[in-house]
Amino acid sequence: MPEPTRSTGWSSCSGSCGKDPGLKEKSRGTFYCDSRAFLHFHEHGAEFFADVRLNDDFERFPAATAADRSALLARIDAALKKF
Repeated sequence: MPEPTRSTGWSSCSGSCGKDPGLKEKSRGTFYCDSRAFLHFHEHGAEFFADVRLNDDFERFPAATAADRSALLARIDAALKKF
């Protein structure tokens, strides 16, 4: 089965994040935890990434494939449990 397009991948990941009560989507693809930026999605050339604030700084994670997005959502869930 072919991978979904980046926009489909963004939508599925963003949609999952939007359902989390700890996150608020302030603008398309940009999520806040409390009053602090926590997650945003972007493209770099042909690649699709998410930057997540796991500690004081953002860390970049690939989000191009279903496996990437699944791992990303697991990291996000783990990070939100710390708050």
